[in-house]
Amino acid sequence: EAALKLTVRYRINQNPESLVRLAQEVDTDVERIRELVVASIRSDIRTSMNHLRTSEFRDDKKRNEAVDEARTVSSKRLAAWGIELEDITLKQYRFVRLLDGGSEDTS
Repeated sequence: EAALKLTVRYRINQNPESLVRLAQEVDTDVERIRELVVASIRSDIRTSMNHLRTSEFRDDKKRNEAVDEARTVSSKRLAAWGIELEDITLKQYRFVRLLDGGSEDTS
């Protein structure tokens, strides 16, 4: 498995129609909105990165294309609630296997 460290920047569109839809369909609590953004990005980044072979992870171009794909998909999904995705930055990745008890095998 690949462990990814991402930075995601987004903002809430101040359009009244978007704000009403966000409040009605998601929540007004900032933490709940953040949870929606995290869940969406997590899903889309997994889908995009799963298209890469292990060797392609090391290729900056291929890796960045996968992140761009996730950004595009997530932007469209979140735009429905007036959430504007500004950027997804892949800071770090590493290959790791989770073992029983929560420890990690990075060999």
